[in-house]
Amino acid sequence: METKELEFSVFCIESVSEKLGLDGEEVYRLLTEQSKILEEYIIPNYDILHT
Repeated sequence: METKELEFSVFCIESVSEKLGLDGEEVYRLLTEQSKILEEYIIPNYDILHT
């Protein structure tokens, strides 16, 4: 993972955390362990999602 993708991933986690009122660690767990959306959607589609 490149730095820009890592920064975007952190941004996404923090944004979801703030919006849902959840701890960032919990959001990370939800996006990686329960749904795998971080690895299978957010990171692979960084260029599309970031624009």
